[in-house]
Amino acid sequence: MWLIILVGACDQPARHPATHPPAVAGSPAAGAASAAAGTGSPAPVAAGTSSPAPVAVAGAAAQSVDTVRAFIDAVNAGRLDAALALVSDDPVYSDCDRRQVKAVSGKGVAAFAGWLRERIADHDELDVAHWETGIEGDVLGVGVVFARRASDSLASLGFAVGIVPQLGTKVILERRAGAVRIAQFANGPVGGDPAFCRPVP
Repeated sequence: MWLIILVGACDQPARHPATHPPAVAGSPAAGAASAAAGTGSPAPVAAGTSSPAPVAVAGAAAQSVDTVRAFIDAVNAGRLDAALALVSDDPVYSDCDRRQVKAVSGKGVAAFAGWLRERIADHDELDVAHWETGIEGDVLGVGVVFARRASDSLASLGFAVGIVPQLGTKVILERRAGAVRIAQFANGPVGGDPAFCRPVP
């Protein structure tokens, strides 16, 4: 069984309409999904934390949300081992190279770990504004809107306090033997417009 979690504005940029996301936070599909799940109201971010307050979900949905929250918090805190403990045996990632204004990607534990090491060394930090949950058929969707992304690289490009990402993140989770693990963390527009990787305030 595959649980699909959509983290961030997903393919809905902060300043642009969504183009092809399923159950994106803030989109009509997400609204319908949230209504179906009974959780149409976004969960606020607790003061002094990078993750929003728990959303009103239970069972596999709650387990999946908790996995995504724990992963983001581990990366923000620079805890590589804790983050890797939450990914599958063959994870995939994508992200933005802000200097080259292009998407980058990799597959496998070694590549995924290398990417995380680079992000942690760069003091990468994702601050979550809120997320919404919804279920459409067999698809579980959680839309999390990022309020800010900051890093040493962004600071060197003139964004000392970070940016509001133009794209959010899609995370696909794999559920096996009762455990939910991240199989894909899509943070960059692979196959899409690289201009979304251009940093803007």
